[in-house]
Amino acid sequence: MEKIQFELEIPIHASPNMLYQYISSPSNLQEWFADKVNSRGKIFSFVWEGTEELAELVTKKANERIRWKWLESEGDDSFFEIRIEVDALTKDVSLIVTDFADDEDEVGTMLPHIRSLIAYNAESKVVESMRPNGVLMAQITPRGGVISGTSSIMQLDAWNWEDAAVKVDDAIHINWPETFTRGRWWLGEDSGLKLDKKYSKNTQRIQDYFAAAKRYITENNQKINLTYEATKGLFNGSQKIFIHVSGHKEITDAVTMFKDLGITDMVVVHGDGAEKVASLLIKHNIPVVVERAHRIPENEDDDYDLSYRNAAILIDAGLTVAIGMEGQMERMNTRNLPFYAGTYAAHGVDKEAAVAMITGNAAKI
Repeated sequence: MEKIQFELEIPIHASPNMLYQYISSPSNLQEWFADKVNSRGKIFSFVWEGTEELAELVTKKANERIRWKWLESEGDDSFFEIRIEVDALTKDVSLIVTDFADDEDEVGTMLPHIRSLIAYNAESKVVESMRPNGVLMAQITPRGGVISGTSSIMQLDAWNWEDAAVKVDDAIHINWPETFTRGRWWLGEDSGLKLDKKYSKNTQRIQDYFAAAKRYITENNQKINLTYEATKGLFNGSQKIFIHVSGHKEITDAVTMFKDLGITDMVVVHGDGAEKVASLLIKHNIPVVVERAHRIPENEDDDYDLSYRNAAILIDAGLTVAIGMEGQMERMNTRNLPFYAGTYAAHGVDKEAAVAMITGNAAKI
């Protein structure tokens, strides 16, 4: 599919010198451009809603521009650039963002029919680094969009993806919207958290989609719809739905909605705030896949060590808990899975329970 170049011009009331600081350093980019930004040499890691994108720094010019090349698009001429322009007459400053993208009308964001197992690379050097540390199987999971696609369970010692498949199309993954968003500082808005006015609209869109899928399945339409067909397992109980969600309100809304739709086999991924709705999750037998402990708290009023104690809190409440790897450099860091379990064991999780988080519990989930 041919990529389309687009540009976005943003008027900024700031000097080029100050503005350049905000587009050139990972810490400043993280304040406005992505949830997390890190760099190692020329390689930059950008994370949005748990999805990581890697880019190589191509060129930069002080107080003028910086350009990256997305690693996933090495075979084309596309690039990503943030450029500072100053009007010669008015001296007005603008930020010009240039990127390339596939046509959204053709790709879409509701993609339950996208199967991740065919993208599994059995010859990856990353896979070779996992097995020596005891990581022998993994759920290969799609990323991005609202409904990311369908995952499969793969064993990590095979010649090709067909031989590696252990359980095909085990679950569909959805990224639940957040109730809060950050202001756009470049438009003069407060960069602090504020209620997202589009939250209800975004969740309604998800509900409408699955309601339409349910009608399609129950009415036995003769006209085939591949995206709706891919959701059949959710309604007949042969597939799970993994809800990537944080916040006790968001978790409650997601569980309630899917329960009302007749989708009962759910898993909460991330689950920040899950301890506040533990009774709801226990009632509906919903396990939680927590993030890695090595991170700072999500909210300013969280305990400083909540990220480390989170698993112990959930386990003590009676929930089934496993460790997930979604986030920054997730493929590379999967080899450290035993060490993440050890960290949780050092912060309140019984050692046997910590082992279960990366073995028995993960298998059950």
